[in-house]
Amino acid sequence: MLATVADGRGNVNVSPISLWLALALVAQGSQGRTLEQLTDTLGIHGLSENQYRTLVESINQRPPGAKSMMAVHDSIWISDTLTPHTSFIDEVRHVFAAEVNSINFSDPNAGKSISSWISKHTKGLLQPAIECNGTELLSIISTVFADSRWKTPFELNDTEPAVFHGDRGDATVPFMHQRCKDVSYLCDETFGWERVDIPFDDDSELRLVLPDPETLEILVHDPTALRRAFSTELTETFPQEDKRELTGMDRLKAKLAARKNPTSMPIYANTVTVKVALSRFEIDSAINGRTLVSILRSWGITDAFDSTHADFSGICEGALAISSIMQGTHIEVNEHGARAAVYTGIAVAGAAPQWGPEITFTVDRPFMYALMTRDRLPLFVGAVRNL
Repeated sequence: MLATVADGRGNVNVSPISLWLALALVAQGSQGRTLEQLTDTLGIHGLSENQYRTLVESINQRPPGAKSMMAVHDSIWISDTLTPHTSFIDEVRHVFAAEVNSINFSDPNAGKSISSWISKHTKGLLQPAIECNGTELLSIISTVFADSRWKTPFELNDTEPAVFHGDRGDATVPFMHQRCKDVSYLCDETFGWERVDIPFDDDSELRLVLPDPETLEILVHDPTALRRAFSTELTETFPQEDKRELTGMDRLKAKLAARKNPTSMPIYANTVTVKVALSRFEIDSAINGRTLVSILRSWGITDAFDSTHADFSGICEGALAISSIMQGTHIEVNEHGARAAVYTGIAVAGAAPQWGPEITFTVDRPFMYALMTRDRLPLFVGAVRNL
Protein backbone atom coordinates (compact mmCIF):
# COMPACT_ATOMS: atom_id res chain seq x y z
CA MET A 1 0.00 0.00 0.00
CA LEU A 2 2.90 2.36 0.68
CA ALA A 3 4.14 1.70 -2.84
CA THR A 4 0.85 1.97 -4.75
CA VAL A 5 -1.13 4.69 -2.97
CA ALA A 6 0.01 8.32 -2.73
CA ASP A 7 -1.29 11.87 -2.86
CA GLY A 8 -0.18 14.53 -5.33
CA ARG A 9 3.13 14.99 -3.51
CA GLY A 10 3.86 11.30 -3.37
CA ASN A 11 3.00 11.03 0.34
CA VAL A 12 0.80 8.30 1.79
CA ASN A 13 -0.92 7.52 5.08
CA VAL A 14 -2.78 4.25 5.62
CA SER A 15 -4.30 2.44 8.59
CA PRO A 16 -3.62 -1.31 8.71
CA ILE A 17 -5.73 -1.63 11.87
CA SER A 18 -8.83 -0.01 10.35
CA LEU A 19 -8.65 -2.22 7.26
CA TRP A 20 -8.05 -5.32 9.41
CA LEU A 21 -11.03 -4.55 11.66
CA ALA A 22 -13.40 -3.92 8.75
CA LEU A 23 -12.41 -7.17 7.04
CA ALA A 24 -12.52 -9.10 10.33
CA LEU A 25 -16.07 -7.86 10.81
CA VAL A 26 -16.97 -9.02 7.30
CA ALA A 27 -15.42 -12.39 8.08
CA GLN A 28 -17.97 -12.91 10.87
CA GLY A 29 -20.64 -13.32 8.19
CA SER A 30 -18.65 -15.38 5.70
CA GLN A 31 -18.57 -19.12 5.15
CA GLY A 32 -16.65 -21.71 3.12
CA ARG A 33 -13.75 -20.65 0.93
CA THR A 34 -14.60 -16.95 1.38
CA LEU A 35 -14.02 -17.37 5.11
CA GLU A 36 -10.83 -19.38 4.53
CA GLN A 37 -9.33 -16.63 2.34
CA LEU A 38 -10.21 -13.88 4.82
CA THR A 39 -8.95 -15.97 7.76
CA ASP A 40 -5.65 -16.80 6.06
CA THR A 41 -4.95 -13.21 4.98
CA LEU A 42 -5.96 -11.61 8.28
CA GLY A 43 -4.25 -14.26 10.40
CA ILE A 44 -7.32 -14.84 12.56
CA HIS A 45 -7.26 -18.64 12.81
CA GLY A 46 -8.54 -19.55 16.25
CA LEU A 47 -9.03 -15.94 17.38
CA SER A 48 -11.71 -15.96 20.08
CA GLU A 49 -14.50 -13.47 20.65
CA ASN A 50 -12.75 -12.35 23.83
CA GLN A 51 -9.53 -11.64 21.90
CA TYR A 52 -11.41 -9.44 19.42
CA ARG A 53 -12.99 -7.50 22.28
CA THR A 54 -9.67 -7.20 24.10
CA LEU A 55 -8.04 -5.77 20.98
CA VAL A 56 -10.63 -3.02 20.59
CA GLU A 57 -10.67 -2.29 24.33
CA SER A 58 -6.87 -2.05 24.45
CA ILE A 59 -6.93 0.66 21.78
CA ASN A 60 -9.83 2.57 23.34
CA GLN A 61 -8.49 2.45 26.89
CA ARG A 62 -7.07 5.77 28.14
CA PRO A 63 -4.38 5.52 30.84
CA PRO A 64 -4.90 7.70 33.92
CA GLY A 65 -3.35 11.15 33.55
CA ALA A 66 -2.73 10.87 29.80
CA LYS A 67 -3.91 13.58 27.43
CA SER A 68 -3.59 11.24 24.48
CA MET A 69 -6.61 9.28 23.31
CA MET A 70 -7.39 6.62 20.72
CA ALA A 71 -10.81 5.38 19.70
CA VAL A 72 -12.11 2.63 17.41
CA HIS A 73 -15.74 2.63 16.26
CA ASP A 74 -17.49 0.22 13.92
CA SER A 75 -20.90 0.42 12.30
CA ILE A 76 -23.04 -1.65 9.96
CA TRP A 77 -25.62 -0.04 7.70
CA ILE A 78 -28.25 -2.51 6.51
CA SER A 79 -30.72 -1.91 3.72
CA ASP A 80 -34.31 -1.82 4.93
CA THR A 81 -35.01 -4.39 2.20
CA LEU A 82 -32.59 -6.92 3.74
CA THR A 83 -33.34 -9.29 6.59
CA PRO A 84 -30.03 -10.22 8.23
CA HIS A 85 -29.57 -13.22 10.49
CA THR A 86 -30.11 -12.30 14.13
CA SER A 87 -27.01 -14.32 15.02
CA PHE A 88 -24.82 -12.08 12.80
CA ILE A 89 -26.21 -8.87 14.30
CA ASP A 90 -25.79 -10.19 17.83
CA GLU A 91 -22.23 -11.30 17.12
CA VAL A 92 -20.98 -7.99 15.67
CA ARG A 93 -22.63 -6.05 18.48
CA HIS A 94 -21.18 -8.32 21.14
CA VAL A 95 -17.70 -8.88 19.69
CA PHE A 96 -16.97 -5.57 17.95
CA ALA A 97 -19.39 -3.29 19.85
CA ALA A 98 -20.59 -2.31 16.37
CA GLU A 99 -23.48 0.09 15.90
CA VAL A 100 -26.19 -1.38 13.65
CA ASN A 101 -28.36 0.96 11.56
CA SER A 102 -31.19 0.36 9.11
CA ILE A 103 -31.03 2.60 6.04
CA ASN A 104 -32.70 3.18 2.70
CA PHE A 105 -29.75 3.28 0.29
CA SER A 106 -32.02 4.76 -2.41
CA ASP A 107 -32.66 7.83 -0.27
CA PRO A 108 -30.64 10.82 -1.60
CA ASN A 109 -29.56 11.55 1.99
CA ALA A 110 -28.27 8.02 2.71
CA GLY A 111 -24.67 8.93 1.89
CA LYS A 112 -24.89 12.05 4.03
CA SER A 113 -26.00 9.97 7.02
CA ILE A 114 -22.96 7.70 6.72
CA SER A 115 -20.65 10.70 6.15
CA SER A 116 -22.04 12.39 9.24
CA TRP A 117 -21.35 9.25 11.32
CA ILE A 118 -17.75 9.15 10.07
CA SER A 119 -17.25 12.85 10.84
CA LYS A 120 -18.65 12.42 14.36
CA HIS A 121 -16.34 9.54 15.23
CA THR A 122 -13.24 11.16 13.74
CA LYS A 123 -13.85 14.46 15.55
CA GLY A 124 -14.40 16.27 12.23
CA LEU A 125 -10.98 15.39 10.82
CA LEU A 126 -12.69 13.37 8.07
CA GLN A 127 -15.79 14.53 6.25
CA PRO A 128 -15.99 12.29 3.18
CA ALA A 129 -18.58 12.70 0.46
CA ILE A 130 -20.20 9.25 0.53
CA GLU A 131 -22.47 8.47 -2.41
CA CYS A 132 -24.98 5.63 -2.52
CA ASN A 133 -26.55 4.42 -5.77
CA GLY A 134 -29.35 2.33 -4.30
CA THR A 135 -27.86 -1.07 -5.20
CA GLU A 136 -26.14 -1.49 -1.84
CA LEU A 137 -27.56 -3.98 0.62
CA LEU A 138 -25.06 -3.52 3.42
CA SER A 139 -22.22 -1.14 4.27
CA ILE A 140 -19.58 -1.69 6.94
CA ILE A 141 -17.66 1.31 8.29
CA SER A 142 -14.68 1.19 10.65
CA THR A 143 -13.14 4.40 12.03
CA VAL A 144 -10.01 5.00 14.07
CA PHE A 145 -9.20 8.33 15.72
CA ALA A 146 -5.98 9.22 17.51
CA ASP A 147 -5.05 12.42 19.33
CA SER A 148 -1.57 11.55 20.59
CA ARG A 149 0.40 14.04 22.70
CA TRP A 150 4.19 13.91 22.98
CA LYS A 151 5.52 12.75 26.34
CA THR A 152 7.80 15.80 26.08
CA PRO A 153 6.31 18.41 23.69
CA PHE A 154 8.46 20.15 21.12
CA GLU A 155 8.92 23.83 21.98
CA LEU A 156 7.35 26.22 19.45
CA ASN A 157 10.22 28.66 19.95
CA ASP A 158 12.67 25.99 18.77
CA THR A 159 10.90 25.49 15.44
CA GLU A 160 12.77 27.09 12.56
CA PRO A 161 12.93 26.84 8.75
CA ALA A 162 15.19 24.21 7.21
CA VAL A 163 15.49 22.37 3.93
CA PHE A 164 13.76 19.04 3.29
CA HIS A 165 15.38 17.19 0.39
CA GLY A 166 12.38 15.56 -1.27
CA ASP A 167 12.57 13.20 -4.22
CA ARG A 168 11.09 15.95 -6.42
CA GLY A 169 13.34 18.72 -5.14
CA ASP A 170 14.19 20.77 -2.06
CA ALA A 171 11.63 22.65 0.03
CA THR A 172 12.11 24.99 2.98
CA VAL A 173 9.66 23.99 5.72
CA PRO A 174 9.31 24.40 9.52
CA PHE A 175 11.48 21.93 11.41
CA MET A 176 10.74 21.05 15.03
CA HIS A 177 13.63 20.35 17.41
CA GLN A 178 13.67 18.23 20.54
CA ARG A 179 16.23 16.57 22.80
CA CYS A 180 14.58 13.24 23.69
CA LYS A 181 16.02 11.21 26.54
CA ASP A 182 15.97 7.43 26.88
CA VAL A 183 14.48 6.62 23.50
CA SER A 184 15.07 3.58 21.31
CA TYR A 185 17.47 3.97 18.38
CA LEU A 186 17.70 1.07 15.92
CA CYS A 187 19.96 0.52 12.94
CA ASP A 188 19.65 -2.09 10.18
CA GLU A 189 22.92 -2.47 8.29
CA THR A 190 21.35 -5.13 6.04
CA PHE A 191 18.64 -2.97 4.46
CA GLY A 192 20.08 0.45 5.28
CA TRP A 193 17.89 2.40 7.69
CA GLU A 194 17.85 4.03 11.11
CA ARG A 195 14.84 4.32 13.43
CA VAL A 196 13.97 6.47 16.42
CA ASP A 197 10.86 5.80 18.53
CA ILE A 198 9.45 9.03 20.02
CA PRO A 199 7.03 8.35 22.91
CA PHE A 200 3.62 9.86 23.56
CA ASP A 201 2.28 10.39 27.07
CA ASP A 202 0.21 7.17 27.03
CA ASP A 203 3.16 4.90 26.13
CA SER A 204 2.22 4.74 22.46
CA GLU A 205 4.87 6.07 20.08
CA LEU A 206 5.76 7.43 16.66
CA ARG A 207 8.37 5.32 14.90
CA LEU A 208 10.45 7.35 12.46
CA VAL A 209 12.31 5.26 9.88
CA LEU A 210 15.01 7.13 7.97
CA PRO A 211 16.31 5.09 5.01
CA ASP A 212 19.74 5.64 3.51
CA PRO A 213 19.66 8.45 0.89
CA GLU A 214 17.63 7.58 -2.22
CA THR A 215 16.59 4.14 -0.94
CA LEU A 216 13.02 4.72 0.30
CA GLU A 217 11.45 3.25 -2.85
CA ILE A 218 13.53 0.09 -2.47
CA LEU A 219 12.26 -0.33 1.08
CA VAL A 220 8.56 0.25 0.35
CA HIS A 221 8.63 -2.45 -2.33
CA ASP A 222 10.30 -5.00 -0.03
CA PRO A 223 7.92 -6.70 2.48
CA THR A 224 10.79 -8.27 4.44
CA ALA A 225 12.54 -4.91 4.83
CA LEU A 226 9.30 -3.18 5.86
CA ARG A 227 8.51 -5.76 8.52
CA ARG A 228 12.01 -5.36 9.96
CA ALA A 229 11.75 -1.57 9.89
CA PHE A 230 8.35 -1.24 11.56
CA SER A 231 7.93 -4.36 13.68
CA THR A 232 11.32 -4.96 15.30
CA GLU A 233 11.23 -4.41 19.06
CA LEU A 234 14.22 -3.42 21.18
CA THR A 235 14.21 -6.86 22.84
CA GLU A 236 14.83 -8.49 19.44
CA THR A 237 17.99 -6.50 18.65
CA PHE A 238 21.71 -6.83 19.32
CA PRO A 239 23.75 -4.32 21.36
CA GLN A 240 25.57 -1.65 19.39
CA GLU A 241 28.96 -2.98 20.54
CA ASP A 242 28.47 -6.01 18.23
CA LYS A 243 27.72 -3.92 15.13
CA ARG A 244 29.42 -4.84 11.87
CA GLU A 245 29.08 -2.42 8.93
CA LEU A 246 28.09 -3.96 5.60
CA THR A 247 28.92 -2.71 2.12
CA GLY A 248 28.81 -4.01 -1.45
CA MET A 249 28.48 -7.78 -1.82
CA ASP A 250 28.37 -8.26 1.96
CA ARG A 251 25.15 -6.23 2.14
CA LEU A 252 23.64 -8.10 -0.83
CA LYS A 253 24.43 -11.46 0.79
CA ALA A 254 22.93 -10.21 4.06
CA LYS A 255 19.69 -9.20 2.30
CA LEU A 256 19.36 -12.62 0.71
CA ALA A 257 19.99 -14.30 4.06
CA ALA A 258 17.43 -12.04 5.78
CA ARG A 259 14.74 -12.97 3.27
CA LYS A 260 15.28 -16.69 3.92
CA ASN A 261 15.48 -16.21 7.67
CA PRO A 262 14.74 -12.66 8.94
CA THR A 263 16.23 -13.42 12.35
CA SER A 264 19.57 -14.46 10.87
CA MET A 265 20.73 -10.89 10.20
CA PRO A 266 20.85 -8.72 13.31
CA ILE A 267 19.44 -5.27 13.90
CA TYR A 268 21.49 -3.19 16.31
CA ALA A 269 19.99 -0.91 18.91
CA ASN A 270 20.58 1.16 21.99
CA THR A 271 18.66 3.41 24.38
CA VAL A 272 20.01 6.90 23.83
CA THR A 273 19.43 10.61 24.11
CA VAL A 274 18.63 11.84 20.62
CA LYS A 275 18.50 15.35 19.17
CA VAL A 276 15.57 15.10 16.77
CA ALA A 277 14.96 17.51 13.90
CA LEU A 278 11.60 16.68 12.31
CA SER A 279 9.48 18.71 9.94
CA ARG A 280 5.83 19.32 10.61
CA PHE A 281 3.75 17.39 8.13
CA GLU A 282 0.14 16.80 7.19
CA ILE A 283 -1.22 14.14 4.83
CA ASP A 284 -4.65 13.37 3.43
CA SER A 285 -4.88 10.00 1.70
CA ALA A 286 -7.72 8.25 -0.06
CA ILE A 287 -7.61 4.74 -1.48
CA ASN A 288 -10.32 4.18 -4.06
CA GLY A 289 -12.27 0.98 -4.37
CA ARG A 290 -10.57 -0.32 -7.50
CA THR A 291 -7.07 0.11 -6.05
CA LEU A 292 -7.90 -1.44 -2.68
CA VAL A 293 -9.75 -4.38 -4.21
CA SER A 294 -6.76 -5.02 -6.48
CA ILE A 295 -4.42 -4.99 -3.46
CA LEU A 296 -6.65 -7.38 -1.50
CA ARG A 297 -6.92 -9.74 -4.45
CA SER A 298 -3.12 -9.85 -4.64
CA TRP A 299 -3.12 -10.86 -0.96
CA GLY A 300 -5.38 -13.84 -1.72
CA ILE A 301 -8.86 -12.44 -0.97
CA THR A 302 -10.67 -13.11 -4.27
CA ASP A 303 -13.99 -14.87 -3.69
CA ALA A 304 -15.41 -12.05 -1.56
CA PHE A 305 -15.53 -9.80 -4.63
CA ASP A 306 -16.95 -12.41 -7.01
CA SER A 307 -20.76 -12.61 -7.05
CA THR A 308 -20.65 -16.23 -8.23
CA HIS A 309 -18.23 -17.45 -5.54
CA ALA A 310 -18.73 -15.13 -2.54
CA ASP A 311 -20.30 -16.87 0.44
CA PHE A 312 -21.77 -14.47 2.98
CA SER A 313 -24.55 -16.81 4.03
CA GLY A 314 -23.70 -16.00 7.63
CA ILE A 315 -25.14 -12.51 7.08
CA CYS A 316 -28.40 -13.40 5.37
CA GLU A 317 -30.06 -15.72 2.89
CA GLY A 318 -29.36 -14.91 -0.75
CA ALA A 319 -26.32 -13.90 -2.79
CA LEU A 320 -24.04 -11.13 -1.51
CA ALA A 321 -20.61 -9.94 -2.65
CA ILE A 322 -18.36 -6.99 -1.77
CA SER A 323 -18.89 -4.38 -4.47
CA SER A 324 -16.64 -1.67 -3.04
CA ILE A 325 -14.08 -1.07 -0.32
CA MET A 326 -12.29 2.20 0.35
CA GLN A 327 -10.20 3.98 2.97
CA GLY A 328 -9.70 7.67 3.72
CA THR A 329 -7.15 8.99 6.23
CA HIS A 330 -5.74 12.18 7.67
CA ILE A 331 -2.67 12.75 9.83
CA GLU A 332 -0.98 15.90 11.12
CA VAL A 333 2.21 15.96 13.18
CA ASN A 334 3.30 19.13 14.99
CA GLU A 335 4.86 20.41 18.21
CA HIS A 336 1.98 19.07 20.33
CA GLY A 337 1.82 15.55 18.94
CA ALA A 338 -0.02 13.69 16.21
CA ARG A 339 -3.71 13.78 15.30
CA ALA A 340 -4.89 11.15 12.88
CA ALA A 341 -8.14 9.61 11.69
CA VAL A 342 -9.26 6.97 9.24
CA TYR A 343 -12.39 5.37 7.93
CA THR A 344 -12.56 2.11 6.02
CA GLY A 345 -15.80 1.40 4.20
CA ILE A 346 -16.94 -1.88 2.70
CA ALA A 347 -20.02 -1.91 0.50
CA VAL A 348 -21.56 -5.27 -0.17
CA ALA A 349 -23.37 -5.57 -3.68
CA GLY A 350 21.14 7.76 5.12
CA ALA A 351 23.99 9.07 7.13
CA ALA A 352 26.28 6.44 8.73
CA PRO A 353 24.86 5.08 12.00
CA GLN A 354 25.99 6.92 15.10
CA TRP A 355 26.49 5.38 18.50
CA GLY A 356 27.07 6.85 21.91
CA PRO A 357 25.19 8.50 24.74
CA GLU A 358 23.72 11.16 22.41
CA ILE A 359 23.01 11.13 18.67
CA THR A 360 21.55 13.53 16.10
CA PHE A 361 18.60 12.33 14.03
CA THR A 362 17.73 14.82 11.31
CA VAL A 363 14.75 13.80 9.18
CA ASP A 364 15.48 15.99 6.16
CA ARG A 365 14.89 13.49 3.37
CA PRO A 366 12.12 11.00 2.45
CA PHE A 367 11.16 8.86 5.44
CA MET A 368 8.56 6.46 6.76
CA TYR A 369 6.64 6.45 10.02
CA ALA A 370 4.29 4.31 12.07
CA LEU A 371 1.98 5.51 14.83
CA MET A 372 1.95 2.54 17.20
CA THR A 373 -0.54 1.77 19.97
CA ARG A 374 0.57 0.93 23.51
CA ASP A 375 0.50 -2.72 22.47
CA ARG A 376 2.70 -1.87 19.45
CA LEU A 377 0.02 -2.34 16.81
CA PRO A 378 0.41 -0.17 13.68
CA LEU A 379 -2.51 2.25 13.92
CA PHE A 380 -1.21 4.39 11.05
CA VAL A 381 1.69 3.80 8.65
CA GLY A 382 2.94 6.22 6.03
CA ALA A 383 5.70 7.55 3.82
CA VAL A 384 6.69 11.19 3.30
CA ARG A 385 8.47 11.84 0.02
CA ASN A 386 7.94 15.58 -0.42
CA LEU A 387 6.89 18.59 1.67
